[in-house]
Amino acid sequence: MKIQKGDYGYIKHQKKIEILKTSIMFALVIIIFAAGYVTTKSRLNLFTLVAVLGCLPASKELVSLIMILPRKGLEPGVYEKISPVAEKSSVAYEMVMTSYEKTMPLDCLAVLGNTMIGYSGSEKADVSLLEKHIRDICNGNKYKVTIKIFRDLDAFLERLSQLEEKGEPSELQDTVLNTMKAVSL
Repeated sequence: MKIQKGDYGYIKHQKKIEILKTSIMFALVIIIFAAGYVTTKSRLNLFTLVAVLGCLPASKELVSLIMILPRKGLEPGVYEKISPVAEKSSVAYEMVMTSYEKTMPLDCLAVLGNTMIGYSGSEKADVSLLEKHIRDICNGNKYKVTIKIFRDLDAFLERLSQLEEKGEPSELQDTVLNTMKAVSL
């Protein structure tokens, strides 16, 4: 089963994928350059040009690796607390939101009806900036949702329980969550 963006375990899985892709791409660049050097006994050949051009996609993969490496996945205990509570909600885990100012981890994002709540357990996360960034994305896509990001897990779980009791699912909630997944790392 493929782990997709928003699934529990995504960051750990993505780190492995990015390391593998980056290693393979740079290995291919080295192999192409070495093949040209061995066959012509000079670095001034067409193989060198192909190897240099091959550095472009390899470097792009390296940037993706650099962005995902410092991120930590959601702790198993936290996932075990959240998943049984979220029944009607559309939920995404282990997201990393990037704005022009900052990169912010978002451990869990739940959408039910027109209400979106999130949990970020990281002390580094600027919760108000994260809320503003998500609000700007929603406003840009013409989604009318209320947004609240919690740093405290218990407060998040309490609010999620309240939503599950009183909230009604909407057709829009999956669309909103998919948009959030699309703009996250």
